Amino acid sequence: MTATSEEHAALRIASGSKPFVEPLRLGERLKQIRLANQWTLEDVSQRTGLARSTLSKIENDQVSPTFSVVQKLTTGLNIDLPQLLTPLSGSVIPWGGAI
Repeated sequence: MTATSEEHAALRIASGSKPFVEPLRLGERLKQIRLANQWTLEDVSQRTGLARSTLSKIENDQVSPTFSVVQKLTTGLNIDLPQLLTPLSGSVIPWGGAI
């Protein structure tokens, strides 16, 4: 008898093993959205009220944004939270509107 993926998951959980979860690459995702819309860091800074240096640090994984910063990003870029948190894909679809 072959175990199903659900059974394998249950065995991993029961044994204390956790399944691998891809780390969130928020900085890369932010940069992908910014470049897809042909926005500069200054453009995003004006839209969100965040400093260019802060945006650059987020994009380069030098800082992790707080929830309030994430809210400013989604509001300023006119995107939903899931769009910001979606893993990177091969195709880039621009979001938001023009300045």
